Amino acid sequence: MQKYFNVIIFAVLQIFSCANKSSAFTERQAFMLESLEEFKRTGNYERGLKWMETFIEFAPSNNLSKNDVIFGKIEIVNLLRIIENYEVSTQLIHEVENELRNTDQLFLKSRLYQSAARLYNQLGLIDLAILSNLRAIEYAIQDTNSQIKSNQLGQLYSSQAIYHAKQNDLTKAILYCYKASAYGEPTKELPVYLEYYQNTQGSKDSVAFYYNKLETQLQVQNQPISTKFWLTLAAGKYHLREGNRDKAFIFLKDAYVISENLNRVYLKVEILNLLALYYKEIQDQNQELKVLSDLIKLKNNHFIGKSNFMMIDQYEEAVIDNNATKSQVYVVLLIVFVIFASALIYMRLRKVKKRVHKINSEVRILEEEKENLERKVLDSFNDVLEAAKINDPAFLAKFKEVHSEFWKALESLDADLTQEEYKLCAFLYLNFTTKDIANFTFVQSKTVQMKKYRLRKKLDIETNADLTAWLKNLKDN
Repeated sequence: MQKYFNVIIFAVLQIFSCANKSSAFTERQAFMLESLEEFKRTGNYERGLKWMETFIEFAPSNNLSKNDVIFGKIEIVNLLRIIENYEVSTQLIHEVENELRNTDQLFLKSRLYQSAARLYNQLGLIDLAILSNLRAIEYAIQDTNSQIKSNQLGQLYSSQAIYHAKQNDLTKAILYCYKASAYGEPTKELPVYLEYYQNTQGSKDSVAFYYNKLETQLQVQNQPISTKFWLTLAAGKYHLREGNRDKAFIFLKDAYVISENLNRVYLKVEILNLLALYYKEIQDQNQELKVLSDLIKLKNNHFIGKSNFMMIDQYEEAVIDNNATKSQVYVVLLIVFVIFASALIYMRLRKVKKRVHKINSEVRILEEEKENLERKVLDSFNDVLEAAKINDPAFLAKFKEVHSEFWKALESLDADLTQEEYKLCAFLYLNFTTKDIANFTFVQSKTVQMKKYRLRKKLDIETNADLTAWLKNLKDN
């Protein structure tokens, strides 16, 4: 997430002079993101929420425009989701959606549906998450501001990869990973790359390549704590799949500590599921049953809610305090409690029923859009990937059309590259490994290594520099 955040802040300095455009990212919005980043990095989400609510409450004195306030509300949606206040988060999404309905604020609409997708994902409604994220992608594609568009699309493609992976649709997941990689080095997508190459391709070189990248990201200082959790969890999964149970347990234990520090139910559920699998594999039935018991309690508590337990505790204290009094008081209190609890359950069920009905309605509407939106987003990129894999003569032409900014930057180097060298640059930009390129072009890996060496010489790239990373950073320099 840090890589995308840095791009946004840089973009502000370049774009602010164009703030009259409908999709402009303003100085105040940049300030809000920068201020919230420290809260998110340290896991102080409640404090971040309080700061954000106070900041937009005094909008005039803080020089906030109407769009700045809407941007702030969308950030509040994200914070409410993280601290698991789903009801208020959902209500705020619908409120902001109404405010944006008849406007041309493409950037804000994209961020709103991105936030809605993250909420649905956290609730386990992955189909809705995919649909909402596709709407966010559609608005981002329409945005004319290239720098904002580039950053937003990088985040959205990364999220879409993760959502499809959760549905075990690794083919679509990896395609979105490739799309995200065009906008920066992978971070949150690394678990998807690992799972894909471990379960589908079986390429040991590719698995090792992406696991090394994951380990590198785990060493990054000031990594947001939530990102560190997911990467640590992915490392544990990787070692479980490889049969390295001792190493897996080290990472799973670290992820568990992070989830305890953050005290978020959805994170604890993720790690406990994996710990149960670990104990099952090492045939420790007692520990497996203990973890499963904790998991069931967590899920039940999460569904019922803490407030109901507080009321039960208060009721039991009242019974103890008044136990020496007349038994009729006890009976009355018990009756009142039962009636009150029944009313609460009834009201909750009504709310849940209404929400489910509304969600089902949204699903029916959005399902009609899903196939067309998927095709729009994936077709052009799929064509490039397929052309690469079969060494299609039209590969470079298709690549140039889809990745035009990178191509212009590459041509501007005036390095007198041959067509074959341009093709090698394109392969590397798409994150293909040496072995992949060798397979596609029907040559040995040593031949590809030699071509990469010559390309380094022509482009005057140091031997210790990552060639793929250098090419990806080219369009930003």
